[in-house]
Amino acid sequence: MTGNGIGRPSGQRRRFLFLKAGHIGVPPFLCPRKGLTQRNTAMKLHFDHALVARLLAHAQAASEHSPTYDQLVDPAFFKAGVSSRHPTGADVDRTKIPAGLMLVDDHGVYLMSNGYPDFSDAEGQGNLVAYAVEADPRTCPDDWYDVKRASFGGDDGAEFLSADTIRKALEATAGSRLWIDVTPAQISCPYLASPKTP
Repeated sequence: MTGNGIGRPSGQRRRFLFLKAGHIGVPPFLCPRKGLTQRNTAMKLHFDHALVARLLAHAQAASEHSPTYDQLVDPAFFKAGVSSRHPTGADVDRTKIPAGLMLVDDHGVYLMSNGYPDFSDAEGQGNLVAYAVEADPRTCPDDWYDVKRASFGGDDGAEFLSADTIRKALEATAGSRLWIDVTPAQISCPYLASPKTP
């Protein structure tokens, strides 16, 4: 599966919240189960912990990174001398894009490295991706679209998650699947709270 790396138009940014480990959210929304329904609460999506760690390592090792749509149109990431109102990938300095993962919703919901060149899958095709268990079209052919729509809304897109955000989420979910709460308006990731000082 190759992600398209297209994000939401600027003005439609999500809010990012970080939740303490052990946060009790909406129960897992797994497929195939009883009928899926859309709701306006966060949907907890689960990802293979080891695969996400591999994707993060790829992103951090890369010296260049692919932009999301929001990063593509952000002048902070333009090459020197570029002032286009309609930038293309050629206008972006890939060395200015920070390392991280893209949370992508198109044919399923998945995480992929933003490292450039792409992290090829086992067959050497496209990008290696970590599908959300609940929105994997290979294992949930009848339900993945409903999960995608309930979590992201109807539009396809990609949201950037920083390497630090993913690292903290991996630490907080060690020994289990990494989870991310997603709604069309916000994304929340777990983190370990700092110990309280007496």
